[in-house]
Amino acid sequence: MPGLFSRFWNRWMVPLGHRLRERPRVQIELLCFALILAIGGIDYMAGLAISLSPLYAGPISLAAWFVGPESAFALALFSIVQWILGEALAGQVLWAPPLINASLRVIFYAFYVVALSRLSRLQVSLEAVAEKRALLLSQETAERERLEREMLHIAEREQ
Repeated sequence: MPGLFSRFWNRWMVPLGHRLRERPRVQIELLCFALILAIGGIDYMAGLAISLSPLYAGPISLAAWFVGPESAFALALFSIVQWILGEALAGQVLWAPPLINASLRVIFYAFYVVALSRLSRLQVSLEAVAEKRALLLSQETAERERLEREMLHIAEREQ
């Protein structure tokens, strides 16, 4: 099973990540905004009995990873407001539970956004270090090959 997950990740998610990194940040923000609106609509239609709260984390994750923590946190706050409005429109009469849940979501999303943003920056810097080291290694290999050819040339002349 682990091989299946890594094949899926390398086949689909890595190229998707590269394509998203090439996109303007505004496009990613608008995509995340639209996804949160869609999730909010579906959450409202599902009613009070079914909560789709975990689905809001998807667009927030995309924003945190590819755009930055400020945008992701703004989207998180927007998703919380949308969730509260959906609860109210669906008939939620008590206000204490949604407000407590909203406060807990703010705290959760704050930690979540900061953690994902830092992981994203670490990955980008790690990729930059790997590319730099690969370039240095190829330069060193080329220099060694040049020195080896030079030594062979000198050895041939001495014979």
